[in-house]
Order: sequence, then C-alpha cells, then structure tokens
Amino acid sequence: MYPFLPADYKALQQRLKNLEARRGQVTGGIGSSAEPVSEIYRDSNLDIIQDESTRWMSESERLNYVFSRATAVEPTCQTDIVAIGSRVVFRNLTQGLDDEVLIGSYYQLARRGSEESDIDVASYASPLARALLGHCVGDTVQVVRGTGRKKQSLKVRITKISLLSE
Repeated sequence: MYPFLPADYKALQQRLKNLEARRGQVTGGIGSSAEPVSEIYRDSNLDIIQDESTRWMSESERLNYVFSRATAVEPTCQTDIVAIGSRVVFRNLTQGLDDEVLIGSYYQLARRGSEESDIDVASYASPLARALLGHCVGDTVQVVRGTGRKKQSLKVRITKISLLSE
C-alpha cells in the first residue's frame, strides 16, 4: 500500500490519463507516413514512434502498478509526532546546519504552493523520512543514506514539527 497526500493522488491520476492520451496519439501516427516500397511499407518515422511508444508504455505500466496500490491519506493534524504531511525542522548535528523538509507521498507529482516552494519534499520512503517518521521534537535520529563507498551517516535532532499548511 502506498499512501499519497490528496494532491499527489490526484496528480497521479491525471498523469496516467495524460500518458494514455499521449500513447494514443503516438501509436495513431504509425503508418501515417508510410510509403510503399515493393511489397513492404517503409515508415521513415516508425523507429522513432516505436521508441516513444515503448517509453510511454513503460511509464504507464509503472504508474498503473503504483496507482493500483495507492491510497489517498489526509495530512496529519498532529504536531507532536512526525507523519506523512508533516513539515519538519531539524538540526543536522553532523554538519551543524538547520534544514526543513516536508514528508510527502511515495511519488511527488503535485506542484506545491509558493509558500512551500523553498522546502525540500522527501518521499516517505526516503532514508531521511523513514528515520524521522514516528519521532517527536527533541528526538535525535540516525540517518543512513547511500550504500557502499557512498554510504553516509548523519545525526539529526528534530526541532519543530508543523502541519503541511502552516
């Protein structure tokens, strides 16, 4: 099950509709520029159209898979615990920097309003969000990002939790 904030859920639905419409336009173009060459029809754009159609189909299948498991969830009304839809201010103790993040949906498809444009949005499945979820102001959590040589470990302390609309 993939929880989505309502705006992201609607954006996912719209993206799927747009992909289906685009795929119909692309596949409708096959044969429109075909020229007879002996007994075989040669289409100068066929390879391009087939590549584009395959790309759209692949994205459509991937998003349909996600959508079939998606559910719209309202942002939390709590400011005492980090949940999907929370805006979290935290201090990166490893680097000594303050930062803010919005814990978002599995996929980020909806555009956020201007008041949120300068806030990073982290999918709830990201390492940062997974480390923060369920914690409270004052909690210090360990965030492990990357793998192998690129593996990083950060300690962050939650300093503020607010609602999506605040």
